[in-house]
Amino acid sequence: MKKIKFNRIENFVILVLIIAAIYQTGKLWLGDSTGHDFFYYFSNLNSSGSSQNNTLPRAVISPKKIAVGYGNKIFNVTYPGLEGNGVSEQTDKYVSEVLDNSTKIYIEETNFEEYIDKKCIVYEFSFDVSPNEYMLGEYIDEFSEIEVINYIIAVPAVGNSTENLVYFVDQKMGQTVVVESDKALGLDLSKFIDDVEIDNVDSPRYISTVQSRLNIFKNNEFVPQWSQKGFQYYGVNKVNLLENGSEDIDSTAELVVENFFNGLSGVIITKDDAGVYIASNDATVVKCYPNGVLEYYNYGRSEEGSKQTLSTAYYACKDFLAKDNLLNMNLYLSDVQLNRSEGLVFSFGYSIDDIPIIIGQSVKDEVNVQHAIEIVVSNNVVKKYKRYFYEYSLETTRQETVSVDFVEAMNQTISSVENNNDITQVDDIVLGYYDGDIDTDFVVLQWQTYIGEKFMVVDTNPEDRPQE
Repeated sequence: MKKIKFNRIENFVILVLIIAAIYQTGKLWLGDSTGHDFFYYFSNLNSSGSSQNNTLPRAVISPKKIAVGYGNKIFNVTYPGLEGNGVSEQTDKYVSEVLDNSTKIYIEETNFEEYIDKKCIVYEFSFDVSPNEYMLGEYIDEFSEIEVINYIIAVPAVGNSTENLVYFVDQKMGQTVVVESDKALGLDLSKFIDDVEIDNVDSPRYISTVQSRLNIFKNNEFVPQWSQKGFQYYGVNKVNLLENGSEDIDSTAELVVENFFNGLSGVIITKDDAGVYIASNDATVVKCYPNGVLEYYNYGRSEEGSKQTLSTAYYACKDFLAKDNLLNMNLYLSDVQLNRSEGLVFSFGYSIDDIPIIIGQSVKDEVNVQHAIEIVVSNNVVKKYKRYFYEYSLETTRQETVSVDFVEAMNQTISSVENNNDITQVDDIVLGYYDGDIDTDFVVLQWQTYIGEKFMVVDTNPEDRPQE
């Protein structure tokens, strides 16, 4: 399978552009569908509305995934990672320019199908973003009329048109803030979308469930579709980085923990009866478990003077992750939650070849993880870090086939539910590399379908694999 050819570059310059563009409108805040208590916590950090974090570095929250639309009901999907890629670089620049040169801002009833009908870039976020805290001030008064932002859709002008658009979509209220600019801004993004389509002619193509009128889905989903009978792809090798053949984990663990302590001077290293490698000093403990889990705890006191916002905490996350010298996986931000006793909890997933890796429930239970990575940040300092310490890589000598499409996968899930005649809605369906066994060293694509409390894994090629 051909990987989407998006150029990976450092996102620092674009980050500066975005911060400069939206600085006048306030701070980036996190929204939560459970409502007031979550927002109240952040609002009280800075009730005046003015920035008290001028000296603190901040990072713009990453979308979970990005869809590139070509105006022909066909899309490619990419997981841009925490540092972004060519798609996010071009889109961030465009959004910044439209905000800076807006000629009209207004609210309208959401028409998602219309928004993605032309060439476009769609940012999909993994959580609700509150616009009331995201953009403050008279310049963006219209944002007070929606509750959350779930998507940002960039639609550049094409042909002789000068209508450049950015849509901020509140999926729950069915309302959208539209920002227009009639300046000559969209040519670069429009040409970039054309180039992406050419570069990815052999990559998986996606359709929109909203655009395809698949009304059984709760929200819009981008689902893969192929014209031939079956889809060819490479399977994935899985390696526990804390194992080294028949040797113990000591040598790998020492390499891992060294950077968390800026060297091992003054660090006490022990190994318990269960084979857990433990490194500690007065303020920090790092544990490496033989089953492939890394844990980090920071018990040092944090300075109370540093006011934490979502963007400053996210910067702390990204800065900390750079210290994990064996972290070579592409990450996506899958969730953010508030734990009042600990701080902000950031959750991340792995992706490879622009396809997510799904950790099965049996694996989660066995190694006591809920996500590939979890980070707790308090007072802009990482206090806890937990990682499912496995690495995945494409096995380019072993090709697999997907012969079950999303419609069949969905129907199999529905038929497995009692009283399935009452089912009127599918919450989600994802094609991902499914890691459902801690002992497996090879992972293939499977469908994961969610209907209410029901979750089902559907084999993508049951005729080609032995049944257990």
